[in-house]
Amino acid sequence: MAMITTMNTGDVGMREADEIDPFLRRKWQHAFANFFDLNKNGVVEWEDLCLLKTVIAKSRGEDSREFRKAETHLSRIWDKLVEATRVDRAENVKYHF
Repeated sequence: MAMITTMNTGDVGMREADEIDPFLRRKWQHAFANFFDLNKNGVVEWEDLCLLKTVIAKSRGEDSREFRKAETHLSRIWDKLVEATRVDRAENVKYHF
């Protein structure tokens, strides 16, 4: 069972959560829910990014430029997310304010 690690704005050297503009907060929540947490379980897992690759493969094809870029870059995105939240690569990231 993977441990869930929370990420709040203080974890990545940003302003305190109560100082963040509500519009910007909604934008981040939308991005989290629609671009990262694809299985809608409230956490970002490596499996979410693998699911994104599957979606791209189905819509664009495995020979497409988009799929090749996803293959190359999604692992890097995960590594940066893990680095920013200071969690182990096998752990999950939960976003909250």
